[in-house]
Amino acid sequence: MEVSLSTAQSKLIEEMVDSGLYDTPDEALDTALHLLCELNQRLASLRKDVGEGLDSGQAGPFDDAAVERIIARGRQRLEGHREVS
Repeated sequence: MEVSLSTAQSKLIEEMVDSGLYDTPDEALDTALHLLCELNQRLASLRKDVGEGLDSGQAGPFDDAAVERIIARGRQRLEGHREVS
């Protein structure tokens, strides 16, 4: 496969090699491709999680009453843990 880089991309790779960050342009490109694959995996995972969240049902309102319910449940759980200990 043949790839053409823009002038800016070539300059960036040259600067990375010249700085000593990478030994060769191939090493810099290998790292970039590895990071791109990692990013795509993370994005796929996030998309999956968002899809599962959207499919999980209707969301309720998040207002002051909801905050109070969450705090109350947290306090009940905390008290339950204290009683067991």
